[in-house]
Amino acid sequence: MQQTKWTVLLGVLMACLAPVVSSAQTMGETVSGHVAVKEARGNSTVATIPLPPGDWEVSDSVLRKSLANDAADMRDIRLIQVVKDEQGFVLHHTIEITMKVGGPNITWNDEPCKISPVIAKNDFGTRLFKQKCLTLISDGYLQNNSAYTQRSLADLARRGVRHDYNALSLTYTRFGDFGHFLVVRHFFFPSRYGLDNPRIGMLNESPWHPSRVALYPARQRLVDAIFKYGEQIAPALDKAYLREEPGGIGAFEFR
Repeated sequence: MQQTKWTVLLGVLMACLAPVVSSAQTMGETVSGHVAVKEARGNSTVATIPLPPGDWEVSDSVLRKSLANDAADMRDIRLIQVVKDEQGFVLHHTIEITMKVGGPNITWNDEPCKISPVIAKNDFGTRLFKQKCLTLISDGYLQNNSAYTQRSLADLARRGVRHDYNALSLTYTRFGDFGHFLVVRHFFFPSRYGLDNPRIGMLNESPWHPSRVALYPARQRLVDAIFKYGEQIAPALDKAYLREEPGGIGAFEFR
């Protein structure tokens, strides 16, 4: 499968992480309003990440090392939002969070805004070693062979929850202040908004590839709405990144 540079970078980071050390949330737990990101031992809260309205189910929560045993503690949290429509239960949204929660400061040298192909991006004027970036890309969803993917597919099938295999991924990334690091990825499924979203393995063949989006006004309206929403909630994510009280965020709306 073709992958973007940032998808590869994030995949390499995740692949190099050490085995699970602890979990701060209980799988299947429901949260709303925000999710607490716990420090390495799971005793205290490092930050609270604001969530769009509704109930969110914790589908995964693990603590990992970023590079080696003496590297930073990184907590990964995955949340899913399942709703019921006229056809039954369906996966409405997914959010994935990665945050540095302890350990030594690391000089991050990734450049998250230098990805291709990208539908939209905003680097907020930041540069190397201290970056803030918002991107929107066409991405695969639950298409790899990781243990999490296999567990998720089995669980969704058992519960009779419909889901897409491709998504529009809105990603907020920020690092470089006091050694902090935060990534929040929000997966939007075009089928939930009445638009085609076929299962595509090669992303350059997707109807949501940047070269094709502008050819269809409805697609362009959706990606514009998603990216505008990302820019609207970025200040709240900034506060979460700085370990401040972020307040609430509104729901994504598209008509």
